[in-house]
Amino acid sequence: MSMVQAATKTVGDASSSSALSPSVSIVIPVRNEEARIGHCLAAITKLDFTGRALDVVIVDNGSTDQTVAIAQGFADRLNLSILERPGVRISALRNAGVAASKGELVAFLDADCIPASAWLSSAIDLMLRRGKVVIGSDYLIPPNSSWVARAWYGSEPLPELAPVSFVPSGDLLVSRAVFNEIGGFNESIQTNEDCEFCLRARMAGFPVYAASSVAVVHLGTPQTLLQFFQKNVWHGTHVFRVFRKNAATMQNAKPLAFAAYTLLASLGILSGAGLAIATRKFAVLAVSAVALICGPVLLATHKAVQQKRVANILPLTALFLLYGFARAISLLKPANW
Repeated sequence: MSMVQAATKTVGDASSSSALSPSVSIVIPVRNEEARIGHCLAAITKLDFTGRALDVVIVDNGSTDQTVAIAQGFADRLNLSILERPGVRISALRNAGVAASKGELVAFLDADCIPASAWLSSAIDLMLRRGKVVIGSDYLIPPNSSWVARAWYGSEPLPELAPVSFVPSGDLLVSRAVFNEIGGFNESIQTNEDCEFCLRARMAGFPVYAASSVAVVHLGTPQTLLQFFQKNVWHGTHVFRVFRKNAATMQNAKPLAFAAYTLLASLGILSGAGLAIATRKFAVLAVSAVALICGPVLLATHKAVQQKRVANILPLTALFLLYGFARAISLLKPANW
């Protein structure tokens, strides 16, 4: 049996009569992505994939702009289908895309992600060598990104291949057999669905690997402090819910602990300010203010050392402080629990 034939069996869990390489489906959820979906689909047309079949399933969440029309313009270059699923969560969009797709391997992209030409071929090669796994990568930042993006997202080298707790669902590849065995994405949560999916994969015996060869450029990388804050408020939506339902695994414990730390220090500052006004005693205010800053400084120093960029300590301190406030806001909303 050739290695390529073995890849078909490993990736797709297909029968011995399968063709030389697995069929692949790319699933892309969209909503009002007219500025980016064309770039994503154009990159897909340039993939060096030589497998048996490739189809692309776009699942639209009720776009009111030209997203669908732009996507339809690629119907002559891609085996493309477009589903309409307005008013549902992104997990449901991804699951609907898989249900409508045909490939033995399912590749998830977000509409604002740009894969390199070797994206699929690299993922298939990794799955051949590693067996039934989940493959993906942290995102690459766009060229000419701001200091916000460079400091937070862009300074740490991506691993060539390493086991991780999760990979983002905007760049996640898995065989259909493994996806079905895990049970797909959890449609009860709005965010953190990738973390929860990968947790169930690992608990079912399917390792999760990050690999630089399958990294994609994320055009939606926050470039301003406001975008960074808003993105992390949103990303924190169901972090506590996933933790609560999987407490024994300690999944999401670190971001939740930092959110709680920031919240307590902020409450200390507020109460300390009240005491200072009433009694002219500033001890509680001073200790709380120092605590609020110390956490971000320590985390920023650790990250800057990992990046080997000591100059990033100051900008990272500001970003960790903002991150803490954003996640604390998400934690305060009972609907997110």
